[in-house]
Amino acid sequence: MRILFIHQNFPGQYARLAPALQHLGHEVLALSQRTESLIGGIRNINYRLSSGNTPDLHPFLINIESAYKRGEAVAASCATLNAQGYQPDIIYAHSGWGEALFLKEVWPKARVVAYFEYFYHEFGGDLNFDPEFPPEPHVGRKCTVRNLHLLATLDSCDIGVTATHWQHSLLPLAYQPKVHVIHEGIDTQLAHPNTGVTLQIQETGDCIQYGDKVLTFVNRNLKPARGYHQFMRALPAIQQAHPDMRVFIVGGDSFSYGKASLSGQTWKQLFLEEVQAHLDMRRIHFTGQIPYAIFLKLLQLSRAHVYLSYPFVVSWSLLEAMSTGCRIIAADTAPIREVISHENTGLLIDFLSPDALATTVCQVLSAPERYETLADHARAHAIQHYDFTQTCLPQHLKLLHSMRP
Repeated sequence: MRILFIHQNFPGQYARLAPALQHLGHEVLALSQRTESLIGGIRNINYRLSSGNTPDLHPFLINIESAYKRGEAVAASCATLNAQGYQPDIIYAHSGWGEALFLKEVWPKARVVAYFEYFYHEFGGDLNFDPEFPPEPHVGRKCTVRNLHLLATLDSCDIGVTATHWQHSLLPLAYQPKVHVIHEGIDTQLAHPNTGVTLQIQETGDCIQYGDKVLTFVNRNLKPARGYHQFMRALPAIQQAHPDMRVFIVGGDSFSYGKASLSGQTWKQLFLEEVQAHLDMRRIHFTGQIPYAIFLKLLQLSRAHVYLSYPFVVSWSLLEAMSTGCRIIAADTAPIREVISHENTGLLIDFLSPDALATTVCQVLSAPERYETLADHARAHAIQHYDFTQTCLPQHLKLLHSMRP
């Protein structure tokens, strides 16, 4: 089949699916805002926005105007492709930025598979969860407007896909039967345990090896939504009990989803300064964003891995930590409970309690052998439910074949 992928930062969630479909003989094309002509061996067509947002626009309307402009730009690029004789059988498109809004205007017979990452709610999600960061006034109205282009895409697409059952539960009931739960998948053969792993710390020259006392914490960007503030507040007590451990904190300084701090500092600096006087910084390593191979080595070295998050989309890094056989201490929030079952595939603690986090981490660091079965079960669960090749790809192919013209 002729398959078009649309994602402003392609490949995104399609990083494994798009090349797999091309490998199976389908004609695959990407449409994105990236300028490379080839991305992962897939031909990419660049689309451009014609203008920015309207000055002095009501702040709650910025997202919906942005979605319209992006949908308009995508439709224009699709019309150009159509005029050149290109007509896709299947279109995979991320719904989040408005790119899927007007696809049926150009290709009414194409089957549109829209990816739904997050549907916004005033309660039950990331908003109104952390009392330290209350939402802005009238945030319910903002959610309503923020969801408008998602609702339009839910209505116009032929089929929807979302990654987890919790994300599915956020969608309006009327549309839930239309949306399939299929995770984008991870490579569990690449993310595997390795007792022979070593890693040299560039700034000191020290070599870390498997069995050393290593604590890991990973975010794409260090921010409250992923529990960075709670981890930092737990760290002095953990370090006092285990002064010989190494701590690796992986993540950038931006804020991606969410907001910047009101102080003007990065979240990283703000919460580091809160506790820095009580830390031995010589054994704490802020790595920034690192190559994937180094990230996997850190997970393989980890004696205890912490994953915290508001009720929000579960990070791939949690699944990769499970796949590498980490002993995981995670926040007891609804999306994480779908992945981590307490005392089976990990240990769950109250997100809002740094003391509970510190106590549990110290227990794991002190007696890692007691928690070895957690690591084994975590890897088995990751393979069974999230391995791309043996679980997720077959589900995608079944869905794809059901839409064959």
